[in-house]
Amino acid sequence: MRRWTVLVQVVEKSHVLTSNGSPLIRFQRLVLTDSEGNMVLAVIYGNDIHYFANLLQPFKRYYITGGTVKKQDAKYKVSDYHFSWVIHNKTLVEEYVEPNPPMLPCTFEFTKFEDLFRFADTENVQSLQAVVITAFATKEQNNGSTTRDFIVMNEEKKPMLLTL
Repeated sequence: MRRWTVLVQVVEKSHVLTSNGSPLIRFQRLVLTDSEGNMVLAVIYGNDIHYFANLLQPFKRYYITGGTVKKQDAKYKVSDYHFSWVIHNKTLVEEYVEPNPPMLPCTFEFTKFEDLFRFADTENVQSLQAVVITAFATKEQNNGSTTRDFIVMNEEKKPMLLTL
């Protein structure tokens, strides 16, 4: 499908992920919604991720023109919409400038503390709702990365050590 334009708001923007297959493919997922609450999964691949690094920020709205529309794989489905989009360097993305973006017409799904163990040592990003009780100092790791530990608590007053 070509020559289409839509006004959408960014609901989620994942960090850059790498596929498990061969060859390794870098990609970034976005969940977008229109003013009626229809949600769509959009994906950016490879070098195009850098091309859109400063655009498509969460909660802002954008006009998107000319991405590739394809049939949605059921395991990645985010709504009743049967298609997903691939955003590439030929896709026109223009910020819709407004002083106050509208409230998102969708809900967020949070993972329960007791279910988080299922995602240990995976690249699957999970959302959780918690209050930070203590934030410890950052630590430099041997591989050059930085980590920080937090003690967080959920609505059941269950504490958990969270490392970012």
